[in-house]
Amino acid sequence: MSAPYLALLRGINVGGRNRILMADLRARLGAAGYEEVRTYIQSGNVLFRSDVSDREELRHAIEGTLAEAFDYAATVELRSRAELQATVDQAPPGIDAAWPGPGVVYITRVVALASKSGLSRIASHPAYKRMTIRNWNTTATLLAMMDEG
Repeated sequence: MSAPYLALLRGINVGGRNRILMADLRARLGAAGYEEVRTYIQSGNVLFRSDVSDREELRHAIEGTLAEAFDYAATVELRSRAELQATVDQAPPGIDAAWPGPGVVYITRVVALASKSGLSRIASHPAYKRMTIRNWNTTATLLAMMDEG
């Protein structure tokens, strides 16, 4: 039986770079054999089902499919429904701070004080190359969509 997954694509449709239409993304992943492919907004949130249980194999297969189809050095982070639920459940309260979570980092900051925040330094960290960022509303919506599917 196929399992539901969320693929978070890094670096697409940002500042005019790596433009990928969501309809094209859905079509390409569907043609690659993934089932019930759905997207949410233009930033590379893809919900789908797959029979592949090896996560690394699945991640590499999706990255290869995207690289071939869109000439884009794809970076994909996968989440199961349970992992996304844990992300939501373990979200800490607070502002202008960072906390580790289950395969995620929670970051909040006061928008009015953003220029004084040290959180922007995260982009210089080596792990940033594998990170993909989603806001809380997107995260909550994606979890609801996984529940619908």
